[in-house]
Amino acid sequence: MTAALQAKPLAVRITVFVALPLLWLMFINALLAWLAWSLPFILYFFVCYLPASGCHFLHLYWRWHTDSLTACNMYLRCIKIDKRATLG
Repeated sequence: MTAALQAKPLAVRITVFVALPLLWLMFINALLAWLAWSLPFILYFFVCYLPASGCHFLHLYWRWHTDSLTACNMYLRCIKIDKRATLG
């Protein structure tokens, strides 16, 4: 899934990662309205905020991890190229 999502333009990825928390908020609000429950604000905040922040954290980690692997790969290739240049 990550390769398919990474192939999408940045605008599409941002839309997806903004839409997920919004859908979660709408689901929580609809569920609370349907059950006629009233939550204290701090509990409501954590129920809504923690999944959204987790989603954003995972997205940022995924981007960092991909960039880190690319940088390490480029570094190791440069070492091989330097070795070849000194040998030849």
